[in-house]
Amino acid sequence: MFYVLGLRVVNSSLWFRLVSYKFRKAYRDASVIYQSKKDTWLILLLILAAMAIIAGSIISYRFTRNFALSLPQLFMVAIVLALVFPLYYQITDTALIIRSGILCWKIPLERIIEVTHSTSPLSSPALSLDRLEVKYWKGSRSRSVLISPGDKESFMGDLALRSPGLERSGNRLLRTGPHQPML
Repeated sequence: MFYVLGLRVVNSSLWFRLVSYKFRKAYRDASVIYQSKKDTWLILLLILAAMAIIAGSIISYRFTRNFALSLPQLFMVAIVLALVFPLYYQITDTALIIRSGILCWKIPLERIIEVTHSTSPLSSPALSLDRLEVKYWKGSRSRSVLISPGDKESFMGDLALRSPGLERSGNRLLRTGPHQPML
C-alpha cells in the first residue's frame, strides 16, 4: 500500500498496469505515420492487371471446368495485394518503419546517411514515382530504399527533427559528421 497524490493505492499491480498503459499510449502517440502518395495511373495499372488476371482465370474455368487451373492466377493477385496494402511510413523516436503489406523495414534513424528526391521507376514500397531515396547503413554496407510519402516536406522535417545529425541541405537531408558505418 502506498499513496499517490494523497490517495491510498492498495493494489500496486493495478497502478503499474495503468502507468504502463499511459506510457505505451504516449510512446505510440510520439510516432508519426505518413501514408504513401498514390499516382492515379499506377493504381489504375494495378487494378487493370488484377482484373485481367481474374478475367483470365474465369475464362480458363469456363472452358476447362477445372478450378485448379485458375488457382495460380488468383494466387498471383493475392500476392500482389498482400505486398502492396497497407502501405505507410512511420517515424518513431528511434527508427523509420516502412510497411508495405506483409513486408516491413525498420531503419534506425542514426543509420540514415542521406534522403534525396528521386523519380526512379525501380521496384520499391511506393505507389508514386514522386519519391524519396533513403540511403542508410546496414551492417558495413550502404543500402537504399525508395519511398513516396504524401507530404514529402513534412516527412523530411520530422525525420530531421527526430534524428540528430541529419540536416537540411537544399531539398535533401544529409548526415553531418562521419559517414562510416557504425558496427
